[in-house]
Amino acid sequence: MTIGRIPSIEGGIQPTIFDAKADILTATAADTPARLAVGANDTVLTADSSTSTGLKWAAPAAGGMTLLASGTLSGSSVSITSISGSYNNLEIYIKDFLPDSANRSIRCQFNSDTTSAYLTEKEISETDLSSFVASWKITTAQSTNSSNNLSQTVIPFYSSTTTRKMGRTLGIGEPNADVTQANTAIWNNFYTSTSAITSIQLFPNVGNFTSGNYFIYGVK
Repeated sequence: MTIGRIPSIEGGIQPTIFDAKADILTATAADTPARLAVGANDTVLTADSSTSTGLKWAAPAAGGMTLLASGTLSGSSVSITSISGSYNNLEIYIKDFLPDSANRSIRCQFNSDTTSAYLTEKEISETDLSSFVASWKITTAQSTNSSNNLSQTVIPFYSSTTTRKMGRTLGIGEPNADVTQANTAIWNNFYTSTSAITSIQLFPNVGNFTSGNYFIYGVK
């Protein structure tokens, strides 16, 4: 309707209620229309009973995989700290790892814990605590010939403070200069601590990193 018509007679809404492109019409109560201003780019309309209109513009709810940290592998170790505990699972990806000497792999520790609280096994049913060591193995052995490796480690319920931790690693790499060989593995990893994982330390089992990348994701 045009400006100046009487809404109370015709049941219409004055066009002047809208101030900007993409404003929407809502209500604050029964028979009480109201304007909700357009939200910021990439926000979504969300129900919220605490607001006057019962609606708000908000960032989309997080879902799937969220990149928490990434970087290059260099020096004798890499430490990733302040890992958010807001997800169900943690996933660690190592890509293009190149050691400074042949047949090396990457190991990891959590929360700067260097005690013998870790175990990596291909198959396991029952293991004495004395068999645990001071880190997890999370990549296959890699040569200095190329950096064509990739590994994925999944840790469920990493932020729990009541359960011991476990993870599953899938890896493929090249153990030596013979490019006709591929080193593949599936490992079960165990960590006896019940503390939430808030930091991760990555390091070669011997020597230093020459190159490579890590990616850490939180998964809902």
